[in-house]
Amino acid sequence: MAAKFAKRAYYKTLPYSAYKFENNPHFTPKGEKKALKTIDSLNKNIVQRTFIVPTKDNSTVAVYTYESTIRNRESSSLVFFIHGGGWAACNWNFYHHYCKHLASVLDAVIVSADYRVAPDFKYPIPIQDCYSVLEWVGKATEFWQIDRDRIYLYGESSGANLCIATARLARESRKVSIAGQILVTPITDARLQTESHNRHANTPTITREKLRKYLNNYIHEDKDVFNPDISPLLSNTNFLLPKTFVISAECDPLHDDADLFAKNLLDAKVECLYYEAPEVYHDFIFSKKAPCIKEIEKLMNLFILGTPIERMLQTNHAFLK
Repeated sequence: MAAKFAKRAYYKTLPYSAYKFENNPHFTPKGEKKALKTIDSLNKNIVQRTFIVPTKDNSTVAVYTYESTIRNRESSSLVFFIHGGGWAACNWNFYHHYCKHLASVLDAVIVSADYRVAPDFKYPIPIQDCYSVLEWVGKATEFWQIDRDRIYLYGESSGANLCIATARLARESRKVSIAGQILVTPITDARLQTESHNRHANTPTITREKLRKYLNNYIHEDKDVFNPDISPLLSNTNFLLPKTFVISAECDPLHDDADLFAKNLLDAKVECLYYEAPEVYHDFIFSKKAPCIKEIEKLMNLFILGTPIERMLQTNHAFLK
């Protein structure tokens, strides 16, 4: 019973009631319409466009872009946001508004893609779709008057997992240069055996059981969990990755995935900033009441503006490591 009420209390902190969480007692069509109207009123300066991008296997991916009409064109970057959802779920009624929010708080044009998802499209299709969009982004920067060396990746949960694999493909192809990547509560070890998976096995927003279900939908066979594209923590080529901003949630089964990956990057001599958000669950990044959200968004802005990691560390914030 206590867990049920904790779940309800957490859902109340989410900024977009359009996010139809399973068993969310607060979701109603009327509530959704009211929430989305409020969000849109706060983002009147955001221009949205839709593009259709071809993929390597002759399919197509819908790409959505979000641009503030008051952004600083001399310093702004391009951020390719790769959504999470366990490689399988995507509620564009939610992510559309989150991307508009990002465009309003970050000095960047936001690009996101409706990549194909599991179980109909297993590994490596989602990665290939994301990379196809990244190549398109590399060719389209002139449209927004942004330098090609100011392209950043940003992924959340399984989207962060796809970010890492996409960045690796970009480095191998040398067709697109990635200035950096932001990884929020990333999945980096698909074996799901870290201490935090036991410590936070049944949180209000994600459970170890659901993570395992999502993973099984994405992979073809059990041995795939050792594939560096799926478990980047096990890769021996992480030294090739771009500078990275890793963000973990303290009360998250994936906490150690983020923590260990940040340490792995630092050991590999990759520029890396690590932030542990205290006393929050997985998906906290979408919560308007999480006390650290404004601080994280400020750090994101510094990161995509090219601020050196050493200077960001000098902010002496308690949760930066």
